[in-house]
Amino acid sequence: PVFRKPETEGDYSNMVIDQVSYSQRLPSVREKNAEKAEKLNVKFFPEGGNLVQGLKSRVAFTVSDAEGRPVAASGKVIDAAGTERATVTSDSTGRGQFSILSDGSTCTLVMSDAKGKKYNFTLPEATKEGCVLRMDMEQEDELSANISASAGICGKLLGYTLMHNGNIVRCDTLTASNHLVRTFPRRTVPAGVNQFTVFDSDGRILAERLFFICPPKSDADSICVTALTESPAPCGKVRIKLETAPEASLSFSAMDV
Repeated sequence: PVFRKPETEGDYSNMVIDQVSYSQRLPSVREKNAEKAEKLNVKFFPEGGNLVQGLKSRVAFTVSDAEGRPVAASGKVIDAAGTERATVTSDSTGRGQFSILSDGSTCTLVMSDAKGKKYNFTLPEATKEGCVLRMDMEQEDELSANISASAGICGKLLGYTLMHNGNIVRCDTLTASNHLVRTFPRRTVPAGVNQFTVFDSDGRILAERLFFICPPKSDADSICVTALTESPAPCGKVRIKLETAPEASLSFSAMDV
């Protein structure tokens, strides 16, 4: 806010906002969202990047309302003929996943909001040729990259890289097939965000996925949070106690729920 000049120099006890100057402030230069905000919105994230005809893919999705807040909802995926292809449900964070075998037909996710109004969301179009990548992270001592190639790519020489912080951890070639698995001991993969990429002899990326490896547990990394204010008051202060190892770095955020 821009305040008017005080009548007496140095006296700021009765300041008034200059409404004229405030109304003539610089306009907002933010780009407006081209997508229309509906009461229910869905975004799809095929694992590996793309759906491929003739291959089964795992698809993650998020559901939100017009304000961008997550929505727990359920629905079904149907094809152009109206046949149900998958049943889907999002959790309290608005996230979920489903698997679907792409055959080239247009598929639609049908979901209903809290009032029963139905919304249709078209799945991404499947490519005719390509690879599907699925990371198996559930094993305790190893992780697996499952690579499936379409018929037009089977038999061709492909390459893959496993990268961390822009550095190559693993790289090799492989012969594309309908189902190929590359397994890595979990202890040999760096902690944090890693990137697995599959590409052809021309350097064209066929599939790519980020995944996270949790750092090993350590007493030095533990953080203890204790609330010292037993009964918070509206708009009142809250006291908490944070304990961790000396010289540790941490970040803190608070929100009103």
